[in-house]
Order: sequence, then structure tokens, then C-alpha cells
Amino acid sequence: MARTKIKNGRDTRLEFRCSTEEKKKIEDLANYLEIPPATLVRNLVLASYDDAMIFKKLGLLKGAKKLIDFKEKYSSIFNEPKPIKN
Repeated sequence: MARTKIKNGRDTRLEFRCSTEEKKKIEDLANYLEIPPATLVRNLVLASYDDAMIFKKLGLLKGAKKLIDFKEKYSSIFNEPKPIKN
């Protein structure tokens, strides 16, 4: 695939790591949509960013993060096996 010219001043690169399975899923979806995987990832990130800004304005963004942290910290309490009654 030939490299296309960068449009609209998109000259800064951002990289991330994902698992082989995640990469395969992204590539499969990009192929289905007939767009490059990088374009799909960029579109997904920008859409998620817009959602995050809405949550931030509503005051929910940090609350959601604290809820996730709380669940992770205290997950052992909720996942402990129940004692067996005789």
C-alpha cells in the first residue's frame, strides 16, 4: 500500500502498544471498512476523546476513574469464596 500525503498538518506521531489479538481485531475492522488501520485508530481515539470531554464537563470523568480504582482495590472483597455450610 502506498503511503498517502499527510493532510491538515498531521505531522506528529503517537504510538501505543496492544496485544496481537487486539491488533488483529483492529486490522479486521479496518479491512471491513476499507480504510487503513491507522485511520481507524485515529478516528476511534478522536471519538473517544470527544466523549471524554463531555464526561469532563459533566464532572463524571474523574468519578469514573475513581470508581474503577475502587473496584480494582477492593475486588478481592467481592470475589472471596463463600464458606460452605455443613
